[in-house]
Amino acid sequence: MQTFEQRLQPIIREVTDSRAKSRDELDLLYRKIVSVILLRSGLGSPTEISVVREATAGLQSIFPQTELGTFRTLKKRDKEQQLRDFSKIVTGIRLFNKDCGKGGKGIEDLPGILKEAIPGTLQGIIEDRKAISEMADVYTAAYLKSQTANMAKTDGEPAVDIDMNLLISALYNAKQYEAFLALLQMDVERSRAQLEELMKSYDATMELLHHTVQGRSAIPTASVYVSKNACH
Repeated sequence: MQTFEQRLQPIIREVTDSRAKSRDELDLLYRKIVSVILLRSGLGSPTEISVVREATAGLQSIFPQTELGTFRTLKKRDKEQQLRDFSKIVTGIRLFNKDCGKGGKGIEDLPGILKEAIPGTLQGIIEDRKAISEMADVYTAAYLKSQTANMAKTDGEPAVDIDMNLLISALYNAKQYEAFLALLQMDVERSRAQLEELMKSYDATMELLHHTVQGRSAIPTASVYVSKNACH
């Protein structure tokens, strides 16, 4: 997350350090704020017109361009905090619109993609673990057989023509790979559980938002912000 924020710093500085005064400069500043929102959310490309239009409409509903003058007078840290707040609210608006079937341009169904991908990924890991475990058993059996045969020999010559160093290395590698796959499987299973919890939280938040805005033409920003912030 820190690295991601660091990558955003150049454009964030362009916003917070702006001394825009003319109409064209203020228009450019507003577009950069929209770009920060889209880049921070990761939901849609800031170069796709339909995505930019939707994000701009969301921003205008909570922060009209006429308020840029006030924004410019804020301290840098307060501007940065406002940008974070704008990102959360506008992202929430876009997710809500997508849930209503009336927007959400450029937002992929990531939960659906993950729910479809995780079972196949787990099955692949389980199959690989089984295969490498069987391979390790073969290497172990070969090693033990070779050791037993060599111990029975009295002339000092190897009973089995096997490179023992290579066999031991192969056995170690198989065991290490098996251990790695076990850890990977636990990570994927943990991710699946976390996804389920996040989706429960997301669905509950969306249900609350639908209830909050039902039959109302205008909603206080504070009410919507608290609900949408629950998604983060």
